[in-house]
Parts: sequence; C-alpha cells; structure tokens
Amino acid sequence: MSGLLDLCLGKAGCGLTMQRIRSLYHLRMSTINPLTDLIDKCIGVQWYATPNFWNGGVDDAYTLHADPPEAFFQLCIYGELFGPALQEYVRTGTVPAYALPESRAEFVKYCIPDWCARWAARNERNLRDGEGNPTNFCVVDVTRTPYSEPLGPESHDNMISLKHLLGSTRWNRAWTALSVQLHERAGTGELVTQDEIDEQEEREWEEARGGQGHVAGVEESTRKGDEAGLMSTAYGMALWRACVVFSGYQGLTALARCGLGEYGKEVGDVDDDFVDRMSELWKLLMSAEGPRLQEEYMVIGGGMQTAMWPDLLGDLTILTNGYYG
Repeated sequence: MSGLLDLCLGKAGCGLTMQRIRSLYHLRMSTINPLTDLIDKCIGVQWYATPNFWNGGVDDAYTLHADPPEAFFQLCIYGELFGPALQEYVRTGTVPAYALPESRAEFVKYCIPDWCARWAARNERNLRDGEGNPTNFCVVDVTRTPYSEPLGPESHDNMISLKHLLGSTRWNRAWTALSVQLHERAGTGELVTQDEIDEQEEREWEEARGGQGHVAGVEESTRKGDEAGLMSTAYGMALWRACVVFSGYQGLTALARCGLGEYGKEVGDVDDDFVDRMSELWKLLMSAEGPRLQEEYMVIGGGMQTAMWPDLLGDLTILTNGYYG
C-alpha cells in the first residue's frame, strides 16, 4: 500500500491528494457506513440472511466470502485512480497510459487480490491478446504479497465479490436512482432506459436491412455504432454510467445522499461540482460537440474483453475467468 500511496501522490496524474484523503476520513458516517450497509445487503451477511436465500429469496444467489468495508474502499480507490482518466477519455478521446488495460490489471491483481486470479494464467489462451500478441494481463507473480502468503480465514473473494456486486440488482437500482436525479438536476432531460435503447437499435437495424431483421452472415457487432466503428447510444450510456460509478468518493457520496432510502425517494443535496461535471460529460457523449469516440476493447484469450477506458467489470471478468471456466 505504501507503493500505491507514492503512485497516487506522485506525478502519475492519478488524482488522489492528501486533501482528498482527509475528506475521505470524515465521510465515515455520511457515506462509508451507509454504503457499506448497502454492499452488505448485496454480497454480505445481510444478503445471505434473506429468507429462502437459495430458493428464490434473491435473484443472484451465489457462494461468496466478501468483506463489504473492503469492497467499498476498493471501489473508491479504483475511482480515485482511474476516474480522472475516464473523464479525460470522454473529453479528448485519449486514455492516459497509466489507465490502459494492462496497467489497470496490475492494480486490480495486487490491490484487489483474489486467490482465483492465479488460475487465469493456467490457460494459455489468456496469455495472448485478440491479435495473438503476448500479454501479461492475467499473469500473477505468486512470489509477491499477498499471493505468496497462505490462504486463511481473513482471505476474501475480493475480485469475485466485486464482480458480483457490479451486477447486483439492488446495487444498480441505487445507481439508476442517482442517474435520474443527476439528469433532473442538470436539466439534461429524462434518462433513456436500456430497454428503450435496445428497441430503438432494433428498429434502426431492421430499417437499414429493408425490414428483413437479422440477416444471416451479418455480424451482430455491426449493430454497434456505424461503419467507422463509432460508438452507439448504448455504448455512450455505458461510458457515462462508468464515469458516474467510478468517480471516487464524490460519486459514492452522491450515491449515499441521493440513491439510498427507497432508491431515490429521499433526494439529498448532491455536490454541484459533481452534477456539473457529469452533465458536461453527458452532453459531450450525446452530441457532436465531443471527440468522435470509437468502441475500443482489449480482447484476451477466446474472446473476453475489457474496454480500453477504465472498465472494472471487464477487468474483473477476465482476471476471474480461471475460476468460472
């Protein structure tokens, strides 16, 4: 962790400062405790305590050994480190070198450690990218801490738990409530739902094919963006959602103030600076004002992919594939 602190406070441009560290310390009662409680309801003891857990009590029953407080800080640190790079990408179309996939993987492997990460490199396909070039994305040095230490009762499924959290219905409902309030505060119009986007893309696709619908031999991926690979509306929304979720303590504080209660019914005061920044990014993504972004991914092994911009879910999916497959 001392090395991580040097990275954050050095010249890498990661965005974490001593002032922000002090601010984070004072957020325990207003943000850390409420969100740790929400995370516990998604992947922790309270989640497991749901009646009929294994028989329909939850829609995502799974075996996890999670630590909700750790998960909170892992998300917060990831956002503080890579959130500025994500926002820079939206504004300029360039991902800083420190936030490219292989660099992010080094952070995830050693700062969100999980015993299952050692398994991914056993599959030779995971040692090459989509073009067949060697990659160290999945390579874990088992001689380094914490992988050099034996597993014990304090060892948690950090990567698997975070991956499960990011897909949790309860977790995403809270972020959706915050997103809606951000749009209302910023005056950027109503938030378009994913179902509406899918329906619109389906209509556009059928119109482009003369009403024939899906045509054999035409790749599904061609429905994403235009012929030049420019991003689709769904991709732009996913990118904006990532900007909100991975914006460090500001985003998590906004979630605690606005996305909790009955998932948005109790709307608290959200930081104006955060609202303005997210509004700016939304307008850049949904208009012709910003750079012409393309849908860019790093592909590993047999087709797993993570976005070139900070994409924690994509990173975790690749690094844990040895456990699932």
